[in-house]
Parts: sequence; C-alpha cells; structure tokens
Amino acid sequence: MECNKVLLDSVNAAVRRNLGKAVIALALLLLCSSLIAPAVLLSAAGGDSGMFFSVVLAAAAVVFLLVMQYGFTILLAKLYRGDRAVLGDLFCGFRDFKRVCLLSVLFGVAAIVLCGVIVPAGMALFFASGREMTTAAVMSLVPVLTFVCLIAYWLAVMLPFAFAYFVLYDNPSFTVRQVFKAAARLMRGYRLKFLLFVLRVGGWWLAAAVVSYAVGFVLSGSVSAALLAESRGVASGVFSLARILDAVYFVCAYMALIRVTMGGAAYYGARIADSPSASGPIPLPDTSALSDAPALPLAGDSALPPDEN
Repeated sequence: MECNKVLLDSVNAAVRRNLGKAVIALALLLLCSSLIAPAVLLSAAGGDSGMFFSVVLAAAAVVFLLVMQYGFTILLAKLYRGDRAVLGDLFCGFRDFKRVCLLSVLFGVAAIVLCGVIVPAGMALFFASGREMTTAAVMSLVPVLTFVCLIAYWLAVMLPFAFAYFVLYDNPSFTVRQVFKAAARLMRGYRLKFLLFVLRVGGWWLAAAVVSYAVGFVLSGSVSAALLAESRGVASGVFSLARILDAVYFVCAYMALIRVTMGGAAYYGARIADSPSASGPIPLPDTSALSDAPALPLAGDSALPPDEN
C-alpha cells in the first residue's frame, strides 16, 4: 500500500485544487439540512396532522439527509480521484435509492442504539454523584453526551465500515450485505493505521475544532454561570468569546470534514490497489501533473469482486 506520506501529499493537493467546489457542496448540504429541520419541527408543532404523520415526516427527513450525506461523500471522492464532479452528485444517492437508503438506515439505527445506551447511562452516572436533576444540569450534559456519542459511533460503527459508501458506489451489483462484508474486509487489520491517518489528515483543523468546542463548552457552561452571579458585564464578555469560539469550531470542523472525507477516499483507493482479493483496483487520482505532490500510480478500472461467502 502507498505510504502515508504519499497519500497525505495527494490529499493535500486534491484539497487545494478542489476546495472551492467542496465548500460549495458542503454549503448546499447544510442549506438543505437547515431547510428540512425547521419544516419537520413546524409540522410536529402544528398538532392537527397527528403524531404519526409527524414521526413519518421526521423519519423521511432523516433518510433524505443521510442520502445527501452519501452524495457529499461520493462527490468529494470524485474530486479526489480527479473524476468529473458536479453539484448534482450530491443527489446521486437517489439514483440508487434502495441500496443507499438501506445502508444509511442501518447506520442510523446503529447511532440510535448507541445513543440509547450512552445517554441514559451518562445521565444515571451524573445524577448518581448527588447532583440535582434540574433543567440547567440536564442542559449542561447535552454537549458532553453528544460528543461522547459521536466518538463512540465513529469508533464502533464508522471506523470498521468507513469504506462502505465507496464500495457501494464502485460496485453497483453488490447487495448491502456484500458491501458491509467488503468494507470490513478492506479495513481488517488497518483500523488503527486508518485512524492515525485520518487524524493526520485532519491535522490542525481537527485539533482546532476539538479545542474550540471544548473551551467554548466550558465558557458557556459552568464558568459563565458562575460569572453571571458576580458580574453581568464580565459574563457578557465571556459569552461573546464563547460565540467566537463557536464560529472557529464551525470553520475548523467543516474544513476537517472535507479533508477527512478525501483522506478516506485516498486510503480506500490504496487499500483496493493493495488488496489481494480484488480482481483489479479502483483508479487513484493522477497527480503527475501537479507540481506540489508526488505522482501516485494509476490503477485499473474494475472494482471489488463479490464475497463468495
């Protein structure tokens, strides 16, 4: 497999070359998310449509956003590979809706199960320490539990099957079961290496996102509440600083998301090229024309064969 240095250079070159397109695609994805969520909330608040309709609408919105997330992942993968990519690729999941929907729903169910275990356990541990069950206490737990759920979901679900979207796109004849098996086979023995590579690709953007989130949480939580009792002027300044950190987190987190997604595409291509079970590797991007990154070897055109088992 290509060394991490070569892969990292190819990711850096791809990000520099395609950052504008990636940011526009991300903005469109966020716009769709921001339009759908309020619509679901307004429908639920109306009350006259019934609880069942509200639940169905919310589920449909979640599925829509998951399919859009698949499209965003594939669009960035195409940008990394040097393929022709357009904003319409954000909606490519709807052309293969059955498989993409099933795969996304399974990921969503796994997230719900993890949250259903972590959130009650976290709240039980918190209040077992003698804290009062107040609204403020519960609200202070939300960012912490959200962060824990995200980390647990990434390590337990996304890491073992990180290549699932790429395998699904490159192998239109695969069933979802075969996609999961192929993705797990490609990741077998490489989880730690892939995790370290992702952290390296995320780099300072990922580190800045984590730090700004943590510091912003502390400032808007316990420290701000304590200052509020002493001086409203100081508290106002602290809250303003927290909002600035929120903006820093927003920029750094989404920049890290773009880099990590392209990094996943890079690692997937390298694993395909290195996999003895593949009949032929997936094309890697031709970076020979770039002056700021070493050239990666080009691969063949075929995808993974189906798992006979």
